[in-house]
Amino acid sequence: MPAAPMEAVLVWFRNDLRVHEHAALSAALADGRSVRAVYFLCEDQWDRHHVAPLRRWYVLESLRELGERLARFGVPLDIIKAGTFQAVAPLLGDYLSRHSVCKVFVGREYLRNELDRDRACAAVASSCGAEIQGFDHGVLVPPRLLTTGQGKPYTVFSPYRRSWQKWLDSHGPEPLPSAKRKRGARQVNFEGHLLIDAALAGLAIDPALTASWQAGEQAARGRLKAFVSTSLAGYQRQRDFPALSGTSMLSVALSAGTLSVAECWHLARVGLQQSAQREGAECWIGELAWRDFYRQIMANFPRLAVGEPFREETRFIQWSSDESLFQAWCEGRTGYPLVDAAQRQLVQTGWMHNRLRMVSAMFLTKNLFIDWRRGEQFFMRHLIDGDFAANNGGWQWSASTGTDAAPYFRVFSPVRQSQRFDPDGEFIRRYVPELAEMDNKWIHEPWKAPHPVAGYPSPVVDQAGVRDRVTAAFRAAREIMESQ
Repeated sequence: MPAAPMEAVLVWFRNDLRVHEHAALSAALADGRSVRAVYFLCEDQWDRHHVAPLRRWYVLESLRELGERLARFGVPLDIIKAGTFQAVAPLLGDYLSRHSVCKVFVGREYLRNELDRDRACAAVASSCGAEIQGFDHGVLVPPRLLTTGQGKPYTVFSPYRRSWQKWLDSHGPEPLPSAKRKRGARQVNFEGHLLIDAALAGLAIDPALTASWQAGEQAARGRLKAFVSTSLAGYQRQRDFPALSGTSMLSVALSAGTLSVAECWHLARVGLQQSAQREGAECWIGELAWRDFYRQIMANFPRLAVGEPFREETRFIQWSSDESLFQAWCEGRTGYPLVDAAQRQLVQTGWMHNRLRMVSAMFLTKNLFIDWRRGEQFFMRHLIDGDFAANNGGWQWSASTGTDAAPYFRVFSPVRQSQRFDPDGEFIRRYVPELAEMDNKWIHEPWKAPHPVAGYPSPVVDQAGVRDRVTAAFRAAREIMESQ
């Protein structure tokens, strides 16, 4: 009589492509049974959500590194083509049965489609007699944990940040032990290279884009250490100036999970204890809080994941449908140098400086008065760090349709932002070569120069009157909702 197959446990990787500070992997390796890993490749789902080719490249190459690292631990990583999320549940059920999996360890995700997928998978696992254990290792504070005094989700950042900080002070995650090969486990071969190569071959991507980035956990952790040692001290003072290397550039690693947000928090906490780094560390921790804030917003208001604005009255705003203005913004031809430099940085590098994301988004939605959803989608089609929750939250904040205590009165002047944050025009000259020889006196408003600049457009809209036009449009939308 043949022996019953040995039971195994499974780590299901999603947007957590790392081995360090990975709670699900650590729990699986601590289990007494053999360990396997799986990743469901959903390229059709990427298509539906306009995932940028550069981000797909980053995920695929990070997946390759992960497979090799797990193989050294004796953990085989199987990559399964699923197409869409809807196809994952039956594929998971088949996998659990074929490999005698009794328990699945997985990091939780909070968006609407992901939750639907996971509910279907939980039902399939239960029918297979397998248990699923979830971990919130993609955030510092789980999304539904913090509520206001009325028991409702936070919708304003400042009180959320205070509650978030208080919770972390007493419940913050402890560092996990380093992942190690289980005793008796033998190194295995990673068999996913051909599938990854085939997926990469289907990407229409300029090699110049990938040349500027390094995929994988090793590079991400190296960048983290370099940032903390060389740039954290000046982070608060320099992060708003796009010509400087003042930001962490870790958003891509955090969004794909090649870096743990817990590891960032641990290092920031160390920085708080050092006088030279304290100011920068406190500011950076605030950015980690924003990241959690937008995830809890998505978890508590799932309608936002299907294009709905947070502020319901803004559904009635009559956005402009001027396609020529939208294309001018996409191509960096608005005639406003900082906006154009920001857009060109995005298209040429796959990334945009955080301050400029606000400037560019507010220009599209306030100055051009074009629907924020068009800009949100454009960013996702180009950003290597395209994170749905953060991107949606940032766009709705800029458009004043989101979680914003000071709604439509917030209007950035692209000229004033340029003068404040790129005073010498260094960043502008880098990405708008037509203005490379422009005198500092005119670099922010070239239309005022004595002679027009060959090849550079005049402003597509006038800055004057923007606040009044936006205020009137928002007021009209509210009146429409109240009349229904």
